[in-house]
Amino acid sequence: MELIVDTNILVAGLIRDSVVRQVLLHPDFTFYAPDHLLYEIEKHKDLFLAKSKLSCPAFEAVLNMLVERVSILSHDDIQKHIGEARGIIGKIDPDDATFIACALAVKNDGIWTEDRDFSRQSKIRVWSTKELLQYLLD
Repeated sequence: MELIVDTNILVAGLIRDSVVRQVLLHPDFTFYAPDHLLYEIEKHKDLFLAKSKLSCPAFEAVLNMLVERVSILSHDDIQKHIGEARGIIGKIDPDDATFIACALAVKNDGIWTEDRDFSRQSKIRVWSTKELLQYLLD
């Protein structure tokens, strides 16, 4: 399954050894994300490091392990889809347009997120962690 991964999912997998991290590392999934996701993680690194209670080297190791599982889409990769993405979700949450643009730019099965704003649009399939776990069980 190929999914666009929202920032909140990658952060959840980063700060806690949880089912989210297990899904992020599961070989049946391929993940994509916009390049600004890496900027957001770096911008808030100290907060995430504190929340994770990991040493700096351990935190970096987990971050690298998770980022290796995500194909990063550049601004150029998604730029031609930004207008359509803003039309889909811009009135709901303009900050989410880059994730919608990613979904429009590459073949995928939807967006993995716990952000309910994505569910307020109907163009792109939205997957919760619970739904992905059920998918794995089926």
